[in-house]
Amino acid sequence: MPVSRRTKRVLETLSPFLEGMIGQDRSHPNPCDFMAGNPQEIAGREYVETLQKWLEPKNPQWFGYGTPTQPAQEAAAEGLTAELGINFEPADILLCRGAHAGLAGILNLVVDPGDEVIVP
Repeated sequence: MPVSRRTKRVLETLSPFLEGMIGQDRSHPNPCDFMAGNPQEIAGREYVETLQKWLEPKNPQWFGYGTPTQPAQEAAAEGLTAELGINFEPADILLCRGAHAGLAGILNLVVDPGDEVIVP
């Protein structure tokens, strides 16, 4: 049973992806399930060059906290849609720059208004 209505909607949306991940044929002696880094591949040249390009700060706030930009959400949605075959809209993407923002987003996903949440 889902924790919340939001979680139920997320699970319904992701069910084709999850079935592809979890529903693998486990009878093969060395299954490639794509979970936990299986298989592992060397990063491609283009990927490494892109990381190197964007690691160099372009302004004093380059690595500072701020709100995600619309172009970044659009790029993430486009990439996930192409890679997973599931339609993602930019508004579906939560980009965060730290654990606090990520945890707040996840908490918002799994509880409904009026639910009691206890944080130790």
